Amino acid sequence: MSRIIMASLFHGRICARSVLCSPRDSAELLLQQFGRPDDCQARLPEIYRSLGAGAIDAAAAQYLQPGQMVIVVVGDREQIDEQLATLGMPVEYLSADDL
Repeated sequence: MSRIIMASLFHGRICARSVLCSPRDSAELLLQQFGRPDDCQARLPEIYRSLGAGAIDAAAAQYLQPGQMVIVVVGDREQIDEQLATLGMPVEYLSADDL
């Protein structure tokens, strides 16, 4: 069983729900959520191979806003703390108990 969190934007607020399901069911839920065809997973390698570097760069420039991005890292702090320090980025630590 896996847990997926499905989120959407509703009137400017993020609405999320947690769903416990099998990996196969979680893939199907995500396909439904984003309106993808049933064979989307099987076609992904073909789709990715057809993209050139220029198309990827153009999509990144259009959709990614580095100043607005948040990277979430989950793990044992003793094991990942040193690696995070090498990124040279501000790091904010949250305890699971605080969420």
